[in-house]
Amino acid sequence: MINWFNNLDVFYQVLFVLGCASTVVMFIQLIMLIVGIEGVDSSFDGIDDGGIDDIANDGGILDIFGLRVLTVRNLFIFLAMFSWVALLLNEWTNSYAISIIVGLVVAIAIVLIVSFVMKQALKLQDEGNVKIENAIGKKGTCYLTIPANKQGIGKVNVLVQDRLFEFDAYTDDAESISTGSEIVVVDSLTNALIVRKVKNGE
Repeated sequence: MINWFNNLDVFYQVLFVLGCASTVVMFIQLIMLIVGIEGVDSSFDGIDDGGIDDIANDGGILDIFGLRVLTVRNLFIFLAMFSWVALLLNEWTNSYAISIIVGLVVAIAIVLIVSFVMKQALKLQDEGNVKIENAIGKKGTCYLTIPANKQGIGKVNVLVQDRLFEFDAYTDDAESISTGSEIVVVDSLTNALIVRKVKNGE
């Protein structure tokens, strides 16, 4: 194996090492994504959380057609595709220039396609997420005592979009709402609900 590698010219050696290394990293990222290792599932897409997957795209400078292209994931996809395509083309054309140019074009196209697919997948995921404003008018149960007059934050359980969610909650009531009390949601904030205690007969 070593002798075979040493007999290759520098062009082949560089692309072969680059292709193997980037392909291995791609598969590691994929496995991490599948098993849901922290820091990978949300930032693997490189779209909106500014996590480890973002390299330099805070201002959207590197957005193309609304797609965030400069991410850790896309970097290794690009390197892998470029390396293998360039190697295969050089076998057929014996031209370094053609191999490099076509390899770059194919790699860029694949990165754009992957970014588009990931963006669409995340849109579908977001559409399935709960919208806190949909809790308005719903009844639920106080899970953690809510101090009176918005003096503190408590927690409530409310059935929204056919699923039971736990939300932070405030109340305008003059009395605190104790754990186990039935509540109704009267308004929503960005990350919390405004609730009141359900009176007898409601």
